[in-house]
Amino acid sequence: MRATDSDSVTLRVDWTITDALIAAQYEVLNAGAQQFLVFDRLYETARSGTRTVHPELAYTRLDATGILGIEKLVPPLPEDIDIEQPELPYARLLDPGASLTGRVAVARPVRLNPAYPQGYAMTEADSASAVMLRIGYAPFEEDAAARQINANGEILYSMRHAWVRPRQRLIESAPMELAVHIEPPRQ
Repeated sequence: MRATDSDSVTLRVDWTITDALIAAQYEVLNAGAQQFLVFDRLYETARSGTRTVHPELAYTRLDATGILGIEKLVPPLPEDIDIEQPELPYARLLDPGASLTGRVAVARPVRLNPAYPQGYAMTEADSASAVMLRIGYAPFEEDAAARQINANGEILYSMRHAWVRPRQRLIESAPMELAVHIEPPRQ
């Protein structure tokens, strides 16, 4: 499946579906002349504050139309909750004419994993009728104040939420029909 954006950024997705797993092998391609930051490296934070990057980790969210969104992006902040430290995945740099590949894997039954579970309103539905992959990206600009980090030999970028949020664009796959049992997020 392929989705395109006016930036000449495209997304290809190959799904693998089993009874135990929903997985997607993806490729983000840049046919344009500009560099982009691709926000596809989520992490888990230990009680000590140490972050561990998990390349296959994604947010999962059920929308009002019954589509399970598997998301690697900078999520919007909840309007009714004050967030001290906003969720901000690390980014990889996508050069002009280049591509980045990755994989996402979600165990079945799917336990929803929104970025902000305390602000997530669970719908009445306990199943999804389709699944879609969404990936966030933004043009790389000199004022990004991006800080380079090395995570398991991979160069990633960290930046301020206030810079990223208004610049982020989304690229998504076409919905793939699939009946998926959904469990609410852990609070």
